[in-house]
Amino acid sequence: MTEAIKKSILFIVSTVAFFGLRFVYRLRCPEIVDNYGYYERAMIQTREQSAATGSGLVNAYIGALSGLFRFVGNRIEAVWTYQLLMQGTAIILLVVGCYLLFGRIGAYLCAAVAAVLPYLIVSLMSISPGNFLLLCCASVFLLISVIITALKKCMGLSLKREKAMSGLFGLFSKKKNTEIVDTSESADRADEEPVLDKEIKVTYLENPLPVPKKHEKRTMDFDMEGKADDFDIQIDENDDFDV
Repeated sequence: MTEAIKKSILFIVSTVAFFGLRFVYRLRCPEIVDNYGYYERAMIQTREQSAATGSGLVNAYIGALSGLFRFVGNRIEAVWTYQLLMQGTAIILLVVGCYLLFGRIGAYLCAAVAAVLPYLIVSLMSISPGNFLLLCCASVFLLISVIITALKKCMGLSLKREKAMSGLFGLFSKKKNTEIVDTSESADRADEEPVLDKEIKVTYLENPLPVPKKHEKRTMDFDMEGKADDFDIQIDENDDFDV
């Protein structure tokens, strides 16, 4: 089995697992909930042709739903399909980013986990900006992985260039050193002179300045003997000093 066939089989299995699990859960749980009122706010924005009221991610999510309703109508099933497409796109971006950073094994693990993760499957049945946030994070992750991969390639090319330049410089320096050694040896041979057989004696001049006398070693002793202790009295065996 070739490598291309293996990749095709893994891609088909991951795709079937991703869409199959979500469609099965959609059939078993047909109710799509709008706990936070994003669906109603998007319909009001579409009807009144006004800007979304909110901030940050919520505002962008409601604006995206409003644009979707203008093309396909305000059916709630369209929101499920829209979130499914956002989630699938986000997972593809994550898989590509993991492949760039961690290789083939990292991409396979990311695809397998994303296909069967229960949180992602359940999130499709709730109208919330969770999948929209996942798509934004996956886009940023892919951008970072592309930048890191490009930097690695640039650093690899620069290291190869430095090695090539250092090799050329090393060869040039070796040739130059050999030329210098050859010229120095020839100069030394030319400057060689015959050595005299007689030894030359060196005579030193006496110092005319006054110098201190040489040090003489001296010792000091004490001419005295220790006296006997006055309290050193001899006692006989018959002496009795009891009162």
